[in-house]
Amino acid sequence: MKKTFIFLTLFILITSPIIAQTESRDNVVGKNYKYYSKVLDEETTLQIYTPKNYLESDKVYPVLYVMDSQEYFLQAVAHQDMLRFKDYSPEFIVVGIKTDRQQRRQLLYRDSKKFTAYLNEEIVLYIDNNFRTLKERIRIYFGWEMSGGFGLELLGNKESIFSDFILASPSHITEYRIDAIQDKLKKNSFNINSIYVSMASEEYFIEDEFKDVAKLFEEKKNLDTKAIFKVFQEETHYTTPNKTMHNGLLKVFQDYIPLRKFSLKEYDDFGGLKAIQNYYKQRGDRYSIDTNISETTIHFLIYYSMNEDNYNRFELYIDTFDDYLKTEIARDFWYNRFAQYFVKNNKLDKALKLYKTGLHKFPNSSLLNHEIGNIYKLQGDLKNAEIHYKKAIVLAKKNDDAELLNYEKSLKNLNSK
Repeated sequence: MKKTFIFLTLFILITSPIIAQTESRDNVVGKNYKYYSKVLDEETTLQIYTPKNYLESDKVYPVLYVMDSQEYFLQAVAHQDMLRFKDYSPEFIVVGIKTDRQQRRQLLYRDSKKFTAYLNEEIVLYIDNNFRTLKERIRIYFGWEMSGGFGLELLGNKESIFSDFILASPSHITEYRIDAIQDKLKKNSFNINSIYVSMASEEYFIEDEFKDVAKLFEEKKNLDTKAIFKVFQEETHYTTPNKTMHNGLLKVFQDYIPLRKFSLKEYDDFGGLKAIQNYYKQRGDRYSIDTNISETTIHFLIYYSMNEDNYNRFELYIDTFDDYLKTEIARDFWYNRFAQYFVKNNKLDKALKLYKTGLHKFPNSSLLNHEIGNIYKLQGDLKNAEIHYKKAIVLAKKNDDAELLNYEKSLKNLNSK
């Protein structure tokens, strides 16, 4: 036991300098902005997160306003970090509005009109004037519990400054708030893009009012606003915000996700190439981004044409998306897959053209050089076939390519003729 203690002591003494030398930095997300509110007559703090490349770009962004941000600010940032790398979410600015537990009931219920003025006349105006935003085009409100009930009040106001609402476990759903929404629905004056409201099945204390509001939207059949009222069976009063924010943001940004189908028929049922182009035109206009068809959609249009052996569609898409073929294909492997489909259909010139496009992007590809050699061999041009076989071998040796022996075999067979 004594020896073990001595050994551990020596180990800690030896390794502690190494640990001490490790550099550590604070992992800070966003910035805190002190803001004096004339409406509230007090200093308030805003938490603001801007996307990674905000300062290096001139893009304009959607904005998500997060109430009770002392709890939910980081989740909003994590949502886009998790999904944007696959283009499932646009980058967006997150504005966190901190609340005081002792003051929430006063500000969000009894003094709700004052807090509405604080949001409308100060906060939103400040954000739009100091940051590059899409303004009212995509301005999202998130609130839980009392902030959710306050969100319903904002929803029922004559002029709502928010385009989308995500509300978790809304409480204090008063008759006044319900009547205001009903009146607005009767006047057909809703200009809201989407509404996502949730509660947990255990929240019996808001169940009746929740159903009353949901029924108002269910009865309004011709409403353009997409409204979802969801009861979560496995959540609690304190866990609904996580799932609600995630689901609500997916709903808000459902027209941002690249169009992904699983067969040519599904793309045809969607409306074909014209409908696809229109989808990306509307997407680009809404988010102020490129209106061209995304590389994901183009890839699968070409892939399914090949996979379903529809040569006419394959050729159409190869010709239509020439820029994609030149710049967006990420691996030499795909140039080979697509070109081999031309070979299968005895279109050697088209296959050679596609291989050369790939080789321009991947000049050190032993695979593409070898396959170009194969095309020249099929065309009877043995001189150029030999040149590209030799290039393939040199590159394969340099890159430790597992196909080296096959490349050498191709050259040997060519020279034996």
